[in-house]
Amino acid sequence: MNTKIESLIQPILALNTWEERYRYFIDLGRTGPDFPSSLKTNENVIKGCQSDAWLYIESVNGIVYISGYSTSIFVNGFIRLLINIYSGENNINIKNNSYPFLALIGMQEMVTPMRGNGLLAIHNKIKRFHE
Repeated sequence: MNTKIESLIQPILALNTWEERYRYFIDLGRTGPDFPSSLKTNENVIKGCQSDAWLYIESVNGIVYISGYSTSIFVNGFIRLLINIYSGENNINIKNNSYPFLALIGMQEMVTPMRGNGLLAIHNKIKRFHE
């Protein structure tokens, strides 16, 4: 799984400034499938996120599938990154993975503390899905 993460964050690490990285997430936020309104439920809402954001997570035969959406295009880009990293992976690999990719890409430097808390809430919801 770490190899997959490294390949997904490599384009981000190649960017020199936090502004370029922020723009990367905005561009990423414009990609991906639509998120059905039927999944915009209280159960799927991300609590602690400044913008409206939802994650739908399911496990089928030990494999996790994730979809999500945020009204913030930047947050939507962050959700897309997490979907690319975790969706299709084994439950146990997700739970046990501690690769520090958020620190490596400088996520906390790109956002305000409030927004950072929301991004961590999104990440934690995926990591704690099986607890």
